[in-house]
Amino acid sequence: MMPPLVRWSWSPVCLATMLVLAGCNSPTKVDEAEKDAAATTTQDDMTAKQVVERMVEVYRTANTYMDSAVFGPHFVRAEDGVKRQGVPINVAVLWKRPNRFRITRIEPTADGTDMAAAAVVVSDGTQLEGAVSWLEPQRLRLPAPEVATFETVAPDPLLAKALFPVAMQDIFPQLALLLTPKDQTPWPLATPSKLVLLPSKSIKTQDQPVPCYRVQMPTSVGPQVLWIAKQSFLLLRVEITNEELQKQLYPHDEFNKFVWQFDFYDVQVNAPASRDLFRLTPAADGGEPKVVTVFEEMETTEASDPSDENPAAETDGEQAGGERASTESDTGSDSPDNPDDN
Repeated sequence: MMPPLVRWSWSPVCLATMLVLAGCNSPTKVDEAEKDAAATTTQDDMTAKQVVERMVEVYRTANTYMDSAVFGPHFVRAEDGVKRQGVPINVAVLWKRPNRFRITRIEPTADGTDMAAAAVVVSDGTQLEGAVSWLEPQRLRLPAPEVATFETVAPDPLLAKALFPVAMQDIFPQLALLLTPKDQTPWPLATPSKLVLLPSKSIKTQDQPVPCYRVQMPTSVGPQVLWIAKQSFLLLRVEITNEELQKQLYPHDEFNKFVWQFDFYDVQVNAPASRDLFRLTPAADGGEPKVVTVFEEMETTEASDPSDENPAAETDGEQAGGERASTESDTGSDSPDNPDDN
């Protein structure tokens, strides 16, 4: 079970996870760039649309949900063929219908050794609290919403900006699946006729490989590939190709492969979740926060608000000192190995 955050912003467990994922082992050469076989029309008697619909239904009907996820660049430079990844942003969701939740976004420094910014919102069903690192020592405190929705999970504008600096599905795709009402179309089904089944592959975990359907979907900036566990239909990975952003950040670099990648860890649905997990813990130094019903901008800050720009751009624009070589690989793939769905 995902532990509560220490204080309100980050936990040593989360930070350690980020450092491990950044990689610290010696580099290894990768094989030739992946060349997928021709896409198939069906797998296990299901089309791409049916696979995605099954996934959507799992999230819509889940009574509880929890995960810990990271988002960052994964790439192979043409000059050396080494598989690397930049320091990732950490996001996490703990969820219990209809109105209990814990949503966290942590952005590390460029080298991944410390926290640059963080935001969190919790609701125990009675009270909603929120905190943003650059708005300290303010703590938002409001009555909990009757039902969690796109609008009510972060009712304060500055909190919403800190948690969701871009569209929710672009930084919390799993949360967008949980929140989409049944009478609205969830983001993976925006263009159902254009979904394509790619050959299935497995994500290697600490225990055993997890076979996944891979469904490619088009977006305005490039294709996305959803890795959906065959047994549970949980979303374990999202690979995003955005060549325009890549060229903006790395105009002089050549890559054999470059994707922005979400990896979802310890994903569970319908598991017990203690009410204490939906509350903020007191500050470690015993200090009392300034309780507010509306966040106020701080008059003087030395650092700019990191939520003003795309989080991917921030992390990767600074990643020169933070990128690490990866020595891991997926079963049947040259993608990085990540311990999902434990």
